[in-house]
Amino acid sequence: MNGKKLDVSNFKMGNIDLSDMSKKSIRKTVEIKYKLSEKGQKQSVLAGGDGMRDQLLHAYVTPELLEASTMKYDGTVLWNFTEYQKPLSWRVVGEANALGKKPYLQLEQETVPILFDEPQTVESIVKHYNELQAELTDVQQRLEQQKRQIEQEELAEQVMLWERSKKVVAKDIFARGFNCSQAVIGVFCDELGLERESAFKIATGFGGGLRQGEVCGAVTGAIMVIGLRYGHHCEGDNEAKQETYKLTNQFIEKFKEKHKTIICKELLGYNVANPDEYAQIKDKQLFTKVCPQFIADAVEILQEMEQKE
Repeated sequence: MNGKKLDVSNFKMGNIDLSDMSKKSIRKTVEIKYKLSEKGQKQSVLAGGDGMRDQLLHAYVTPELLEASTMKYDGTVLWNFTEYQKPLSWRVVGEANALGKKPYLQLEQETVPILFDEPQTVESIVKHYNELQAELTDVQQRLEQQKRQIEQEELAEQVMLWERSKKVVAKDIFARGFNCSQAVIGVFCDELGLERESAFKIATGFGGGLRQGEVCGAVTGAIMVIGLRYGHHCEGDNEAKQETYKLTNQFIEKFKEKHKTIICKELLGYNVANPDEYAQIKDKQLFTKVCPQFIADAVEILQEMEQKE
């Protein structure tokens, strides 16, 4: 439709004072244009009409017509039914991307105006308009519902992909020169409210088993994650403290099930605190061949424990 949408908020829904409306440069009649099908043209002739495809009605302005009208800039109220399209079917548009994003369902519409099978009255036109509006509203609501469902599914997929990728990201952090403790806490800190820069600083001294070949940095990094997620921070909250202790022990037991020990020098077979043994660790490339698996296993155990909560 041409022109701006008519604001009907200032008009009374009862008897309209047409003389008052004329002061607003709005004419007393409205033009209603519609089209007839071949059957409708025959019905028009039988009813004594002109049988033309393009039909035009003139009617006094009513609240119902105002609600469904537009106003031209010269003040004419125009209601052109030929511009309304009846929905036909659904169609799928768009393509899936690398993340598996689903295409949205969109509304397919006819490319020709609605054709009436018999001549129309103002009342029948308005009734049909209201039915069409109700149908379009229903379709739009279903579209919105489908869209929300798709968005929820996509979000779940992205979360799942991120969870699966945490082990890969942790290994990448380690490969970029951060230690095993930093690598583990680095993939959990953001979601737990700790900036990565701060997390990396806190975990720096825990690499290489506290630089003494003691408790593996991947383990200490994981224990810091447990503390961030469940830890005791309020005076008198003994329950949180005990829960954190319990989960810490659970993590250690699960790590031992995989590697028999949590001690760095036992995991590597050499002590990083001993210069000669450290040289052998470097020579055998144990930091790149062995440590990434400890990091990945620590991340995986944390994820499994989180899922059980």
